[in-house]
Amino acid sequence: MGYWLELLDWILRDPGKLIRYLVLFVCSVIVIVQLSECFTKLNSPPISTHSYFSLNDTVEMPAVTICREPPYKEDVLNSMSGGICPHPKYITCWNNFPFNDLELDDFFMNSTFDLEETILGEQYGLDGLTKNLEIKTSLHFYMGRCYTLNPKIELKRTTRTSGYSLMLTHHIIPGSSMEMMLEKNPGWHVYIHDHRHEFTELNVKGAARSEYIFAEIDEEIEIKLQSQQFRNIESKETPCSATLSYSDMKCAELCVFDDLATKTNCTGPWMTGILQQPCDNSKSMRALIKDYGIYYESDDDIECDCKRPCNARIYSTFIQSRKQLNSDGGRTSEL
Repeated sequence: MGYWLELLDWILRDPGKLIRYLVLFVCSVIVIVQLSECFTKLNSPPISTHSYFSLNDTVEMPAVTICREPPYKEDVLNSMSGGICPHPKYITCWNNFPFNDLELDDFFMNSTFDLEETILGEQYGLDGLTKNLEIKTSLHFYMGRCYTLNPKIELKRTTRTSGYSLMLTHHIIPGSSMEMMLEKNPGWHVYIHDHRHEFTELNVKGAARSEYIFAEIDEEIEIKLQSQQFRNIESKETPCSATLSYSDMKCAELCVFDDLATKTNCTGPWMTGILQQPCDNSKSMRALIKDYGIYYESDDDIECDCKRPCNARIYSTFIQSRKQLNSDGGRTSEL
């Protein structure tokens, strides 16, 4: 009882001092809590969303990648491989392949289709002019040689005649016996994507940002595009790359190529950017194709240590019309 009596006596003697101590204690606790929250935000910045509309005076057009179907010339594959070879994914293509006499690069280039065998003459353009487009070639194992049309200008108007226009050509005549023998319908695979991201046939992260359309022979298609741009905020947990030329799709593709080259100790002509000797025998080539097929047919995203782009542009397509094209056979028009 003596302690409590002394404490009560001290409080009654100077109650103002007690109030000052209590206020100081409460303020100290508040300051400590606020400082703790500030340091936590510095270490792990909070996620916030800021939405706004930016009306541009120009329109940034996408890239358009075109791949033929079928992707390979079967008669050339048969003669060069020395057997039945509708597509190099089959084992029969490599049983008698003359690795010592024929370069793999020549095998794939000679058996795929040139630009003139995919796009008809000079009948392509952006805003009505071919000079507004740059065409790049890429080789892929399953899809053969593809051609990407990259825009060199931004459009100042959006009309039916100011967008992309191109005429494609094909060697197969609709309804012919050759068409009946094919595994898939002949035509063209058309991919619409950000021109900063190189096309890949693999199911990598970022590939979902590409729009896909299949164009059949003797078909005229009119497409309307919608563009959306997203800017990501970089953090320690989710870093991103602000480099304009950076492509997370290309990064993931190189990651896959590097893994395949490490496993088989050789590469194929479509595996560009990998420093490794090309496969020089049937066993290693079949092993490479088998492992590559596992990646290609997988529905899961390929996990690689690739940053996401800080700025991403997504294009959505709306087919305005799809009708029969009146031509002399083997062509299709896309607007």
